[in-house]
Amino acid sequence: MPKLRLVVLLATAVAAHQPNCEDLWAKAGVQSSASFTFGGVKGQGILYAAPQLTQGTSYTMEMTASSTCTEEFVVGLQGGGGWMFNVIPTSWQGERTLVETAVNPGPTNYANYMTVRSSLKAAMACTTVNRGGDRRLGEDEEDRALSEDEDPRRELGDNSETVCNLDFPRCNVWIQDIKLYATSCYDTTAAPTKAPTNAPTDKPTAQPSYTTSPTVSPTVAPTDEPTPKPTPTTTTQVVPPLPPVPVRYFATLFDCVIGPVIPAIKNEETPVQVRYTALIDSMTWNCMAIYSPTWKDALTKQRPFMTAPSSKHDTENRIQCAIAAAHHFTSVYLTESRAGIEAAVESVSANYLGYTIPLQEELYPPLEACGLNPRRQRRGKLDAFVDPDSATDQACLAAAVAGAGYDPSIVGQAVAEQIFGFGARDGWNSLGDLDRDGDDCTANQRPFRDTTSYSPFAGAPGGSAQDPATWTRWQALEEDTDEGFFFFQEHVTPHIGTKAKMRVISDADRAARTAPAPNYDYPAEANLAIQRVSALTDRLKAEVEWYDDKLNVLITIFGTLMHTQKFKSFEHGCAYLVGYTNSEYDATVVVWKEKRAHDLIRPTSWIQENFKDDEFLSYAGPYEGIQTIRGKDWVPYKRVMPHSEYPSGSACICKGIQQFTDA
Repeated sequence: MPKLRLVVLLATAVAAHQPNCEDLWAKAGVQSSASFTFGGVKGQGILYAAPQLTQGTSYTMEMTASSTCTEEFVVGLQGGGGWMFNVIPTSWQGERTLVETAVNPGPTNYANYMTVRSSLKAAMACTTVNRGGDRRLGEDEEDRALSEDEDPRRELGDNSETVCNLDFPRCNVWIQDIKLYATSCYDTTAAPTKAPTNAPTDKPTAQPSYTTSPTVSPTVAPTDEPTPKPTPTTTTQVVPPLPPVPVRYFATLFDCVIGPVIPAIKNEETPVQVRYTALIDSMTWNCMAIYSPTWKDALTKQRPFMTAPSSKHDTENRIQCAIAAAHHFTSVYLTESRAGIEAAVESVSANYLGYTIPLQEELYPPLEACGLNPRRQRRGKLDAFVDPDSATDQACLAAAVAGAGYDPSIVGQAVAEQIFGFGARDGWNSLGDLDRDGDDCTANQRPFRDTTSYSPFAGAPGGSAQDPATWTRWQALEEDTDEGFFFFQEHVTPHIGTKAKMRVISDADRAARTAPAPNYDYPAEANLAIQRVSALTDRLKAEVEWYDDKLNVLITIFGTLMHTQKFKSFEHGCAYLVGYTNSEYDATVVVWKEKRAHDLIRPTSWIQENFKDDEFLSYAGPYEGIQTIRGKDWVPYKRVMPHSEYPSGSACICKGIQQFTDA
């Protein structure tokens, strides 16, 4: 494949393009500006939509870029067949830039998102994780340790592990006035000047600087619409202006909540991912509802039992509450995300909002007096959580936040505790306090364990044990860690289809939603699966990888709606998020009910057994391409998920998302 010819140009005066030329960026309907925090990773996507690029055509991209980065970064289009990058030097302030490239003439010429990549040097960030020892505390020892305000895990022995990751410095980037033309549109007689290697010599126009760290939200008129911050004082320091409303709030929510928790959520299987995102977005929305006169609780569909006075009803209190809630959430769940939230709040909230969002390091004592204990919560003790249906517990939380003057950093903790209590009783067995048969677990709790005694393939699933062609029930596939450890799958959360609490639809509606028997012709379906895998192109592989990640899908859709200005306010966007993830949640629960009911075999299991000695052309593994392989070695392009084949979880989830978004 020929290499790209990449010529990078920067100019203080843009070369003139011909009047009849079309701005392909505007034609594609892509947002022409973006503001974001860059860092923590080597590269990241920012605008998940871009024009199609014609094979063999050269393009010129324009933009105005400002940054607080201490080293240069590059920005441009990315796709399967062409890269178009523009180098932005250190602290580049608002100069018009150009980049010219010849698009790769290969078969996959398209650009499907905008991206930034950094030359920032990575630092090694290490944390020590205590994995616990073999000795377990008895109840008396546990109570004594708790009464001494010590973490009982400290007594479990020295079994700590140091975990290190590369962490890239963070800086803020503003991109505006993005345009894209065919290079032939430009008057090539005007030669742009070469990019400087440091900040431009022309002194940029001074822009307002913002003071930081108010510890309370500003006093504003009561309203449910986003309220801009008062104009801050000006200093001689030159920094980019605050992003526009509501972008500043979306950017804060993404960088301080969504960004830090995504890596931890991605470690989970799909249904558990869906549950976490629905809980977090419900928590965010409940912060909106508490600081409003009419909005309802995402879980109860009633007015919240905690309601702030009208003088507190503004966007500043809502965003502060949402981030404080996420911060407290990670004191019990997704704990590896807590440091990322704190670092993001410290590094970016002042740039987006003009002040640093205050966080509580420990649980507010009046909330703790309601019987809440994060240490015992982390160990799955049900009595350490609030009962969200208890009037006594509700009154205790409400009194605690009222006594704190509805400080959003305290309200956020109370909202997170409400979510904890709901999640501990939502039918997922997330604490592992129930055994496989549904009885109380007396020791060694296993979160998300089945509570319905589901049994996978044993002997003859739907047919003769001696005739694999008659096998129809799900079978556990063998997996490994690439390090010599092999194991067989367990069907993930087979109980949730009938046990999990619904978020939107009723239990009767859940029971009524059924999928017809597919009546598969297994030999025909097996051959079709083999043919499809053999026909995968690079573009199809990229699409499979992208859409396989449900969090990518969520971020792409939400980002597109945000950058095309479909949301009237920050609160409007949060309402969409909670609707999206709760629709996704209900779709997951319903489809899991039907997966359990049909319990059908995966094509991989059927092919490996029935075609085991047959040879055919198919995908042979990473970097091996298409080769002749035996059926017993066949696997699809992506990992086979640990749950039964039918109905398709992805198809049901995506259909629900589409219907919700269209509505």
